[in-house]
Amino acid sequence: MIFFVTSFRQARTLCLCHDAVQINQASHQEAAWTGWGALQAINPKSSTEMALLCGSSASTRPDADDEGCSCHCCGVQICNTDDRVKLMPCKHLLCTLCALESQIIRRHQCQICPVDGCDKPTTSNKYIGARDGLVRSFSTAVKEEDMKNDTPTEWLINHHKPEIKAADQHNQAFVMSASMAEMNEEGELCIHTITSSFVLKVNHNKKKSDSDEVSYSVVNPMQALVEIGAFFSFLHVITKASVSHQRHLPVLSPKELMELRCRSPRLIDRALFAFGTGNAEFDPEIYFTRDNQDHQRFYLSAIVAADSIMRNLRNHPGYLQLMMNELLHRQKVSREFHDHMSRWGLSASRKYDLSARLTEAVNQMANEVIALPRDLPVAFFDNIGFIVPGRHAGYDQYTLVDIVVLTEAELKAVGFYNDENPDGRISREHAVNWADEKRALSYQEKMALVTKILSPSSEEWERFSASILENIKYVIDYMSQLTDREATHRLPRFDRIVDEVSRTEMEALQQNGYSSIASRTESNSSRQRNSFVLPRNHIPEDAVEDEVLLRPVEGSNINNRYKQNNSHVHVEHYDLSQASTVEAIILKQTELCDKLVQQWNEKVEQNPQLSTAEPPLAEHIIALGCDGQPASAARKIVQDNLRHGWGYPSDKIWVSHGGLHTVMKTLNAHGDLFYDLLNDVYSAIRDTLDKRLWILNKISDPRQAESDRSWALLAGYAVAASNLKIDLERDLSPVEVNEFMLERARQYPFCAFALLEMRMVAVAKLMRNAESKGNHGEGKGNHGEAVEYFFTAIKLALPLFAVTHKTDYVYLTQELLKQWHCASPAQRLVYGRYILTRKSSTGLSIFGDFLVELQVMDFRGDLGKVHRKGHDLAMQLLARELPNRPARSNFAHELDDPDASSTAARSSPLDA
Repeated sequence: MIFFVTSFRQARTLCLCHDAVQINQASHQEAAWTGWGALQAINPKSSTEMALLCGSSASTRPDADDEGCSCHCCGVQICNTDDRVKLMPCKHLLCTLCALESQIIRRHQCQICPVDGCDKPTTSNKYIGARDGLVRSFSTAVKEEDMKNDTPTEWLINHHKPEIKAADQHNQAFVMSASMAEMNEEGELCIHTITSSFVLKVNHNKKKSDSDEVSYSVVNPMQALVEIGAFFSFLHVITKASVSHQRHLPVLSPKELMELRCRSPRLIDRALFAFGTGNAEFDPEIYFTRDNQDHQRFYLSAIVAADSIMRNLRNHPGYLQLMMNELLHRQKVSREFHDHMSRWGLSASRKYDLSARLTEAVNQMANEVIALPRDLPVAFFDNIGFIVPGRHAGYDQYTLVDIVVLTEAELKAVGFYNDENPDGRISREHAVNWADEKRALSYQEKMALVTKILSPSSEEWERFSASILENIKYVIDYMSQLTDREATHRLPRFDRIVDEVSRTEMEALQQNGYSSIASRTESNSSRQRNSFVLPRNHIPEDAVEDEVLLRPVEGSNINNRYKQNNSHVHVEHYDLSQASTVEAIILKQTELCDKLVQQWNEKVEQNPQLSTAEPPLAEHIIALGCDGQPASAARKIVQDNLRHGWGYPSDKIWVSHGGLHTVMKTLNAHGDLFYDLLNDVYSAIRDTLDKRLWILNKISDPRQAESDRSWALLAGYAVAASNLKIDLERDLSPVEVNEFMLERARQYPFCAFALLEMRMVAVAKLMRNAESKGNHGEGKGNHGEAVEYFFTAIKLALPLFAVTHKTDYVYLTQELLKQWHCASPAQRLVYGRYILTRKSSTGLSIFGDFLVELQVMDFRGDLGKVHRKGHDLAMQLLARELPNRPARSNFAHELDDPDASSTAARSSPLDA
């Protein structure tokens, strides 16, 4: 706190006399006269108008008793002609130099009498001017309120001195002061201050073991309650700053909630944590390991208290309330208990916001966009399962169907609907009639045709070879960084490099500071010594509350994945594992396409000029996208239709089994075939069998498995390159390293086995990166690179599926390749551009089945994993609400990933 002297004359007096107090005692008298003379030389009136403190003054005649005395502080004789100062109420007489010195050294505190043994605070100074015979008194008393706000420590001592000095008690006095500065409407600085204090009595209770048990009690508890209430009501702004009124939040598990709050703590979280534990420092890494359950309990209690408090300020339940609501439904608690938890602010109500959401959903249904005649609908679908707890426990299945409408304008941009030039239209004629071709060929010709369809072409072998050489080139270029175990290096993303184009893109991102993965080789005491710390993608450190999990949306321009893909979501209470459900979806999609064709025909009848226009694409292709099991069922339904003539347009139905699930199946098959080798390799970084199985052959989310395999692939190439460089003693080329590995494989069967394992990892990597090659709008008549990379990878993975008995994916792969061989150019273009890949919320290319998986995550984010009463209605409402919500950030999906965190226990799934 800074105090300003309000008189310029006083400022000059203090500045000129500052040097005088530093002179030794021997020249005390001389220094006093010298300082005083200098003061009079500047202002002759200073001898009678000197002010030591601001306040009221009064002039009187000098006291006779004060004449001819000595200074009570330094002992210097004061002549009758000397100026002097008398301190009140102790009445000690000081020479001018001692008086000035006591004023200078007091700083912002009250003036204390400098006489030995006195040390009393002064209430006024009586200045006696001997030359003019006048006496002026200056009050030094400070208003209690000013002392309380400006010097809280001094006020604490003065205000609670009796309690502190109580002889028979050991008391501790506390003072808390907070100030807020702001500019008012007139542009003036306004400062508001609150100061509160209280006293605690320390009780030492003797125990039988002669050790003291310390306890505390409040002195004057009623007054302390008033003081504490006044102070913390002033700090209510901390709670306000931590509250977000975002309505739609995902349902997190307890561990996910703790990780969210550790990564992006709020003010109130840190305040309550420090208040409850006494720890000012906070290290989030401690709270991610299983060995620190006590630490997690302390921080979780602070989070629970904060969310419970802020429920009173939110219009909707927060993360804690939604999490507890999920857990209560899972345990099947009574309605009374659930209502009590809601009243205490710990859970959402049983009928949380249902009426408002229902009204909103009805309004959206009324304004739903309907496909136009020359639009093309594509149906993506997947199942959503919910746990049914209780006596009749089970699993309740729903089917999510996402109808992605490709608009006429979007199709025109890639070459369809060329009404002006009929000769330039994309052909809709099938390249091959499979039934006719199969009947016309001999056995040898059929085998040659199968080899042509299922085996990689020379161009595809070149693509795969280029991918392998890029892997080796990456190791050669960054060998020094990869083998440096002391420092942390940011490198281009190895898992995203499969060709020269992708390498250039990743290097450009890394140079511009946007690389989202780092090469780190730090050891962590909570894991094995040689484990790698594999950081996940960027997690914002400065975001708070819902900004972490929801991308901000300005105005009404919501740009989520539903808007990006023109999605229309429907949910049905059917089990997708049943063939009848898959058949119902095929029939529904067929009816929708037929309806669009009928609308176009009616439009042509009304306007004959449209008769020469290109007809709707819906009459040529019925597109479906899903994961492996329903795709296999759909394929068999189509085949049975051909066999029995049920009336389905089998040549028009195109079924895509999805890139994401094919990648996952490839990784699982890879883990099955090379289990013995990989189990030994990954035991260095994963110390339990369950953790290793999580990335070997029981993969439910491929992200962590892909990450670990990428590092293992780098390590294999790095070992080969290092050994070859030692032998040749010169720089290497990727071709030389590859030839060296092939030569070793010819000599040693184990090396051949290890090299084959690395080749299959490269296949999975190539397959995964086909996703980023998707093209949804540029260029006409070209089906894009995504399908070329994807087909190259699945042809190479087909033998792996066969030897590991993945019969469903052997069937799906050969059927897809056969359909591609027979498809028309129009069907190939639609599949390559719009079915295999779709758009994320940021416009990036993602696999079509991954789009549906993200939508399933959105549903689970709101509804959790447990079935409850009214679930059907809640699913329907959510299907209407999701397209008009802001997009969830990557952090939200990473929290859903059971093994994405490098700091949490690896490969241990998050709590349900």
